[in-house]
Amino acid sequence: QKLITFMSPGLQGEVVMMLNKTWMERVRMIKPIIQLALDKDMAQVRQITDGKAFLVDLSMKLETLIFSQQEAIGNPHTLYILRRGIIFGHGRIFNSGSVWGEDFLLLDSSLAYPYEATTLTYVELTSLSRTDFMEVMEQYCTRLPQLRMVIRYHCRWLAVQRGIRREVWRRLGKHGQSNPLNMP
Repeated sequence: QKLITFMSPGLQGEVVMMLNKTWMERVRMIKPIIQLALDKDMAQVRQITDGKAFLVDLSMKLETLIFSQQEAIGNPHTLYILRRGIIFGHGRIFNSGSVWGEDFLLLDSSLAYPYEATTLTYVELTSLSRTDFMEVMEQYCTRLPQLRMVIRYHCRWLAVQRGIRREVWRRLGKHGQSNPLNMP
């Protein structure tokens, strides 16, 4: 990350896209910004530049974490990107390149999936807190007016989806069904 700060803004954008494009494309709310940053329409040069700058600043907020085998990990309101290793959580196995905690922006924690996981091997992951994401978003809201709209849409979509899922499990619970996702 420190090396990136010595680069020109254009080079920063290219390097960040090369290093982070794979996981960023897996995060629904960031995907439209990536598409904008990769656009070649010269009429939108300012928007493209601002989109890349947003992604660079977001990448600079990533925190690298390293864990040994059989460690419990996870914090609420945090997005995780698994760089190396294998993790078990949410009833699934996650391997390199996996992303979880996309619901880190939801204010209602009861709608979020459990964020705890257990490392099965030595693990390197990066994380992004809701506070850091919101800080970067606020810096770019005026330059990228669609950014706030994309984030709000994502949060609403996720909240409705999780609310419906929770209600289904609540109703099934009345009939003796178990809740495999541990949703409240």
